[in-house]
Amino acid sequence: MKQASYYITQAMRLFQILDAQENPSPTDIANNVPILSDMLRSDYQDACASFNIRRFYAQLPPGTVGQVYTFNIGIADPSYVVQQDVVGVRMFWMNDLNLTINREVREAPSEDVVVMTYPSVISRFHQERQSDGSVLITAGPPPRASARAYIEAGFRIPALTNADGSDMVMVPAEADHATVLALGRRICTSYGVNLQQLGLIAVDAERVHNQWTDQARGRQWMQIVRR
Repeated sequence: MKQASYYITQAMRLFQILDAQENPSPTDIANNVPILSDMLRSDYQDACASFNIRRFYAQLPPGTVGQVYTFNIGIADPSYVVQQDVVGVRMFWMNDLNLTINREVREAPSEDVVVMTYPSVISRFHQERQSDGSVLITAGPPPRASARAYIEAGFRIPALTNADGSDMVMVPAEADHATVLALGRRICTSYGVNLQQLGLIAVDAERVHNQWTDQARGRQWMQIVRR
């Protein structure tokens, strides 16, 4: 985990925008911080979420007879039941029947969840991303009473807002070079650098782009291997 200025500096050097010993100007840093932030929080949000898996408890309200049970996980609206900035839910447990046991809830297609509207205990859930960045959870059957959920999710990295590049970027050390390649690929043409003339650097940058983009296809980072 390093400051945003580190990734900007390394990207500009690696993609021959700067000489190896040259440092970016404050203007370069300020211009590229929002690009790095948007890139990691939107285009590559799934890849970054795989680096930021956390678990948390959430208290869910009781359901209503005859109504499909839904709630949002997100921070775009203070009315959302679960105030967490997540990209997607990987695992879901309920702590309702026995307080010493977290009971697993399996993910299922929406058509298998919405048919259950008589309050009991949640056994299945379905998730869908929303335009405001939240995740809409449909669960069934609705809980007959307020119950505690234990959720494992991939979190969106915090926004980078400091123009001097002092924000810490929440990616692990093994993803540092990939982040540099992804950023360099994004900004090099705006500095007049032809990406195709960079040889192996361009190949590596395209590999990272494809690899990180593929994380969103089929939500690969959320797949659990059962043994």
